[in-house]
Amino acid sequence: ETGINAEYGGGSEGCVKMEFKLGYIGLGRIGYGMASNCLKVPNVTLWVLNRTKEKADKFREELIESNKGLEHKVFVATSLEEISKNCQIIMTCLPQIADSKLVFLDKENGLITKWAKPGQLFIDFGTVDPETSKECYQAAKKVETHFLDAPVSGGPLGAQTGTLTVFNLIF
Repeated sequence: ETGINAEYGGGSEGCVKMEFKLGYIGLGRIGYGMASNCLKVPNVTLWVLNRTKEKADKFREELIESNKGLEHKVFVATSLEEISKNCQIIMTCLPQIADSKLVFLDKENGLITKWAKPGQLFIDFGTVDPETSKECYQAAKKVETHFLDAPVSGGPLGAQTGTLTVFNLIF
């Protein structure tokens, strides 16, 4: 299963129904708002992972409290393996270059180097150096996945209101 399923049908209401299985890693000042906004897309299941599980649990509880019906749409992952297993698109917003390297490239536990599945898409919204992004891109290519470096501008308010500017670095 790819995580993105399309069902084609007729009718004037539209012909495509898609289910998105998204992962979000890093629920800091910007990541928290960005992850929350993922649930504005119809048919999304969201898995979150944070360095401190308590913050991820709090994120889930707050979303469920303010949006009834999300109990079966938001999940807290306990590992990179679990988030990779359950998601086709995985986004990160991490504070340091070292954090991005650890999450994506660690030989023992990296998303790309250890847990990647062919066809997965990894999007890094953090601000990292071009060398790290290139390294992630090359590693992803080797395992038939995709890596997108997409730093953002607009701060926590932009993340909360969904008005961030997203840049894209192409290699």
